[in-house]
Amino acid sequence: MSRTRVMLVIPNLGGGGAERTMLNICAYLDRRSFEPILVMGEKRGPYCSQIPQDVFAISMDEVHMRRCISKLATIMRIIKPDIVFSTLTHMNIVSIAAHSMSKSPSRVLVREASVYNEALTQVPKSRRRLLDFMVKTHYKKADSIVFLSEGAAGDFAKRFSSIDTTKFRVVHNPVDINRISKLKGEPIDAQWWPSSKRTIISAGRLNTVKGYNYLLEAMQIVSRALPDTRLVVMGSGEEEENLRAYSKQLGIDESVAFVGFQENPFKYIANSDVFVLSSLWEGFANVVVEAMACGVPVVATNCPYGPREIVQHEVNGILVPPRDSQALALSIIRVLTNSKLASTLVDNAVERAKDFHVATIVKEYEMLFRRLVE
Repeated sequence: MSRTRVMLVIPNLGGGGAERTMLNICAYLDRRSFEPILVMGEKRGPYCSQIPQDVFAISMDEVHMRRCISKLATIMRIIKPDIVFSTLTHMNIVSIAAHSMSKSPSRVLVREASVYNEALTQVPKSRRRLLDFMVKTHYKKADSIVFLSEGAAGDFAKRFSSIDTTKFRVVHNPVDINRISKLKGEPIDAQWWPSSKRTIISAGRLNTVKGYNYLLEAMQIVSRALPDTRLVVMGSGEEEENLRAYSKQLGIDESVAFVGFQENPFKYIANSDVFVLSSLWEGFANVVVEAMACGVPVVATNCPYGPREIVQHEVNGILVPPRDSQALALSIIRVLTNSKLASTLVDNAVERAKDFHVATIVKEYEMLFRRLVE
């Protein structure tokens, strides 16, 4: 029996949730039924070394997505995939346009990772209107659209009421719990690691969406109540210089470590006292599930839309309003000073994380692929 050929398309392999998800799908697709092929706009990013050895990987060597259309159309004509599966809005538009150009009979599935109404508040109105037009025009041609949360799907449906919602599917992001279990036990040898202090940890791209300024303000409050506490922030991004300056302005720069992207973040998360997500919005928030799998209590903002579909408040984590530094600080202090609460949250969180195991989630994608080709 011939295998279903799945072409996974992504801009690059930067260290984000979308890239991690595509690699997980590549790695866990049942090879008896599926043949994954990875196509990248550009082969760069910290996850390049994690491409499975049996996956044929192609780089179009293009930084700008719009220049990929004709190249991707040519690849589709040569590879003849049964399924074209892309992620991230600009790449999705490119993939649908390339598919139309190629006249390929393959089915097109796009994974929409944005929280549209919130994410676009940062985009100039002229660009927003253009992007809206491109999404509305192209996404109608997709055979299926995957969202990471129910909230994100509902948000998108309101914005693009002309797109057929029967094409919508919600599939939460997969988390490789077996890999996390292995990596979290690796020894820590970093000089910046505050082994003798209470440790708050956070991870994600350093941009305004992640709300790190509110986390720093919360840290100022925590530091006054618990002076032996330190905050470690893993990740890089355009706001790093501003956040460093703000931590100095708040007088907490000696208690905050910005440590950049870490190849293995799990060993640090697992040895922390609390993980904090301070985001203003999230498509899903992989890192919350990863922290749960590491056995660490989680405090997360109840932002649109992912955290509320992962965390049950005061059962397997704590939810606080976004943009509320004081509420964030009080919840952090509560977890750090109440060992019984922390232990209960961890026990329940470890169980909750299993619901997002990569083997379970990839089976959902396999069923979706089968339905599309049938």
